Amino acid sequence: WNLSVEEQMALLGIRDPIIFNNWKVRVEAHEALAIPTEAIERIGCVLSIYGSLVTLLSEERTGSWLRAANTSPIFGGNSALELMTNGDFDDLRKVVRYLLGEIYGGW
Repeated sequence: WNLSVEEQMALLGIRDPIIFNNWKVRVEAHEALAIPTEAIERIGCVLSIYGSLVTLLSEERTGSWLRAANTSPIFGGNSALELMTNGDFDDLRKVVRYLLGEIYGGW
């Protein structure tokens, strides 16, 4: 999705760039890492969003969809990515529910 570092941090709920960089270094080195429960739940949401998007769109279009203004009431004219990265975990879940509704019908 070509996310900036700030967007990646917001998706994970990390506010401290030092912690984020530490995580990246340890993951890239295949070292053990203790991840807080909320961060794991956020990762699950991001994976669900990714899976839903590639079900609905070609993989090449998923990043464009995330960044495009959306007229659905939950987005309020903003992009899904703006909602996902505003820091509120419930908003990340809203995007998951919205996309699952698009796949399975009903929202």
